[in-house]
Amino acid sequence: MDKIKASLTDNTRMFDKIGDQIPPLKKLAHDQKLNSGAFVAVALFFASLLILIFHGVELAVCSYTIIYPAFRSIRAIETDEKDDDKTWLCYWVIIGVLEVLETFFGFIFWFIPFWKWVRVIFFVYMISFGGAEVMLNKLLPLIEAHQSEIQAVIDQVTEVANDAAQEAKKQVTDPALLMKGVNAVSQAQAAMASNEKKEE
Repeated sequence: MDKIKASLTDNTRMFDKIGDQIPPLKKLAHDQKLNSGAFVAVALFFASLLILIFHGVELAVCSYTIIYPAFRSIRAIETDEKDDDKTWLCYWVIIGVLEVLETFFGFIFWFIPFWKWVRVIFFVYMISFGGAEVMLNKLLPLIEAHQSEIQAVIDQVTEVANDAAQEAKKQVTDPALLMKGVNAVSQAQAAMASNEKKEE
């Protein structure tokens, strides 16, 4: 029982700042020989469960895959140990890669049966079983082997984006185009005014 209490205290310490601001909760925690953050965590768990029941899986998945890792990442930064920093940095790198893949190749994922649930299982593996670090260790050699090709693609995309931004800036500041826009707006207003007169 002491091991469970110690584990609960260790994993819920980040909520102590919230729990300590509520005097009855702080007293209850002291009486039960627990930290106040444990009670806050339990309350958040039950609130999440209610959200899951009444508002669907998406909110629960978001809480587990984004909010919880964000709290753990902040906690990792606050500690002196470097291993936990590496774990959560690996997690966010894998999440970033997955987001990019889903953005540009989402149509491929639509063909995977139950992709939404596969994705949830993938997140559970990464968060609870250290899968992010394992995956990143397998991904790094692949990235290093194709580093020049990746850099070339990044350079091309950056160049295209810069050219597009320059062209857009040129067109936005072109006086002739601005006058055309003003004339078009004036004509539209005149047309609307004449339509209103006809309706009267």
